[in-house]
Amino acid sequence: MWDDSRDRWLELMSLLECGRIGSKVIVTTRSDNVAKVVGTVTKSYKLGFLTDDESWELFRRLEFKQNQEESNPNLTQIGKEIVGSCGNVPLAIRVVGSLLYSKDSEKEWQLFKDDQLSKAKLMEDGNLMPVLKLSYDYLTPALKQCFAYCSLFPKDYEFSKAGLVHLWMAQGYFEPSNRDIGDQYFMELLRMNFFQDPKEDGKGNVKTCKIHDLVHDLAQHIAGAENMLLGESSMQVTDELIHVSLNGWEAPSALLAAKNIRSLLGLSIERPASLEGLISRFQSLRVLSLNNIDTVPSSIGRLRHLRYLNLARNCIECLPNAITRLENLQTLNLDSCPFLKELPRDFAKLSNLRHLVINWDNLTDLPSGFGKMTTLHELHGFIVGKGKNTGIDSLPALNLRGELRIQFFKLRKNAVIEAQRATLKENQQLTSLILSFRGEETALDSDELKRMISCLQLPQKLKYLKVLGYKGDEMPIWWFDGLRKLVSISLVSCNNCRVLPYLRQLPHLKSLYLQSLNALEYVEDEGTNWVGGNSDSTAHNDYFPFLEVLELEDLPRLKGWTRSSNGEGEQRKELFPRLLQLKINGCNKLMSMPFAPKLESLEVHNINGRLFRSNLMSQQNDQEAPSSSSNSSSSILFTSLKRLKICETNDGLVFLSISSRLCNLETLEIRHCHKLWSLIFDSPNSIRHLLIYNCRSLRNISKGIHLPVLETLTIRNYQELEEEEEDEDEDEDEDEDEMTTRPDWQGLRSLHSLELSCIPKLEKIPRGITCLTMLQHLTITFLLNLTALPDEISNLSLLCELRIIKCPKLASLPSSLQGLTSLQKLYIRGCPDLGIRYKKPNGKDCHIIQYIPHTDISTGCELSFHDDLDFIELGRTDRGVQRMLSLV
Repeated sequence: MWDDSRDRWLELMSLLECGRIGSKVIVTTRSDNVAKVVGTVTKSYKLGFLTDDESWELFRRLEFKQNQEESNPNLTQIGKEIVGSCGNVPLAIRVVGSLLYSKDSEKEWQLFKDDQLSKAKLMEDGNLMPVLKLSYDYLTPALKQCFAYCSLFPKDYEFSKAGLVHLWMAQGYFEPSNRDIGDQYFMELLRMNFFQDPKEDGKGNVKTCKIHDLVHDLAQHIAGAENMLLGESSMQVTDELIHVSLNGWEAPSALLAAKNIRSLLGLSIERPASLEGLISRFQSLRVLSLNNIDTVPSSIGRLRHLRYLNLARNCIECLPNAITRLENLQTLNLDSCPFLKELPRDFAKLSNLRHLVINWDNLTDLPSGFGKMTTLHELHGFIVGKGKNTGIDSLPALNLRGELRIQFFKLRKNAVIEAQRATLKENQQLTSLILSFRGEETALDSDELKRMISCLQLPQKLKYLKVLGYKGDEMPIWWFDGLRKLVSISLVSCNNCRVLPYLRQLPHLKSLYLQSLNALEYVEDEGTNWVGGNSDSTAHNDYFPFLEVLELEDLPRLKGWTRSSNGEGEQRKELFPRLLQLKINGCNKLMSMPFAPKLESLEVHNINGRLFRSNLMSQQNDQEAPSSSSNSSSSILFTSLKRLKICETNDGLVFLSISSRLCNLETLEIRHCHKLWSLIFDSPNSIRHLLIYNCRSLRNISKGIHLPVLETLTIRNYQELEEEEEDEDEDEDEDEDEMTTRPDWQGLRSLHSLELSCIPKLEKIPRGITCLTMLQHLTITFLLNLTALPDEISNLSLLCELRIIKCPKLASLPSSLQGLTSLQKLYIRGCPDLGIRYKKPNGKDCHIIQYIPHTDISTGCELSFHDDLDFIELGRTDRGVQRMLSLV
């Protein structure tokens, strides 16, 4: 944080006060003034340097390859001397490590230490800049100018990879025809730690990065007087000034004295006359980015050298035709210009335009000749059918690359002919395509829609394809033939579609998403032939050979995966050989799926519970299973399964057995299974996380449960649990309960975190939890009748966090709480008596908790809802809650 305005900080603080209880905001800054302005703690925490041992460990992890340290002990000695020159600063160690990683010999390391590093130390002892500059010195000349240009962005600015590459291209740092070179430059700077905090899209491509503050200082130092960032540099105009970033400010009058300006970024225009003056003064501009304008003057056509024009997020309605005189323009950004209605009539004269970002919402038509702009490489969107020049055949051919979204706004009667003329398939550099039919008006029937997309041949190098809102009842089964590089397919909201393209033998398909296909009953037909072979002879390893992720969501008529050719039910001979993640949501009629022997994650929502009967049971053990009429299930097939989540099985699933054969299962979540009556654990020893939430009919959890590696247990919102009949002798009943409780909780000896929530009739926490000697976090919330915590709570010697929320009848804490010497945090909310009694400094017993470093206690009755507690019913709860807990 750099802003030291107290008013703006208080305004921001008001927005943060709605955070969840216990939330923390960490503010980092290099400014003492900012630390004083924030002032939320009595003293700011000064981050120190690493220790010598920590510095060496960081360097060793970054630098040494496997067994390299042991095989050459001399490298260790040289490495420690190198680390000693880095001032125990992590960034310097990381930068130096990146330089040495490609050097394996002792001689190379020694030369680096003696020559380069010693010079860096002698230049300015104690200053990190010389060490960082070592990495800069190793850059090629092209990379050096690319890095220096980054000084125009403010500190902590998140810049996009594409935007930065286009700016470099505009400055001539690489040939426009070699866009891949720009991407390589970016990734090389990232690899060498000049960039940090990369964020990726869903396809694994880096989209944005930041620059460390110290590296930003280096960029400014390197750029010198050539670059100026207003707000971080004083306005000193010299003949050397070339690139200026105004960061949303108007151009100061002193800027007009500059002679060689080539970049004006973030220029805000308050008066149209000022823009006219700048255009007249700076005829050599290559880059221009404008803010706060509603009209683009015709004089902009005089900037003949302009290559990059950013008009995004402005209120312009049209562009002057004079803009078509910008014959060198490469990038035009019209994103988020909601009032833009048309492009200039001679727009196609922009013969060097390569990258166009445009908001299509209000465009009524495209200029004639748009489809002949073959220099366009990046066109993020295209709308079909709004005007006479917006047929699919108007889409530019040959050179489009990256991602393209085609929105079919209106399909006219000649749409089939336009699709036949389209040259979409010739854009062989397109890797991602979205075809959206949402909201489209059409004069075509279902057969013509099918013919239209049949004619719309797709580029053969596509990797990602998404189809939205297709209104036909069939897709051509051979539509994806030849698309052998497809990695991901999403078919969404194609509500009438009953027939999908042939999918099973796409050789590189890894992810398949089917969502909101209301008419789909089966994904494929058993007798369907594929161009590459006969489905009847398909080996298991050739069936979806690389599919790893499969999601089926809101498919209300889906009955199964494959429709039988003889009409006698689904054939179950196929399996997914590499499927790792399966999610099924809202498929109430789905009864069976192909097996997935390597499945690691299974998530099911709102499905028929009988699906478990046909899929979670191995074929070899059908004879051991309960009959289908018993509506039972046994999870004994997926021996690779690590995560299982079951949510809202409204019918069919009343009995669930977690078999010991699920030897890799680590996480089990069961939510909203209202008919689930019995949950049996057949002594699995791998479950680490267990959550049971709102299973209203659950009465039977296996007695003597033994989960020796369970780390987190969450139990929430039970509604219909039976309790055993109480004996006349209450004490005897308590003794008997004690005997059954302790051994069961002792079976959870590795438990680290326990949460008990929304059990209104629970009056006492079972004493058995006090045997959980590894417990570190205990949360009890919305236990409306809880009156006491067990005195033996002091046995929880490792407990470091205790949360008590909305337990209004809990009047005091046991005195043994003082024995919890590891307790670091205590939160109390919605417990009036506790709040009054223990709140510092005036609480009657606040001295009892004086030893706890962090306490957060409220005297009010406010509620605190957990993120996923959407609805909490605080009414009737059947008997047996305490008995249920003793059996978990």
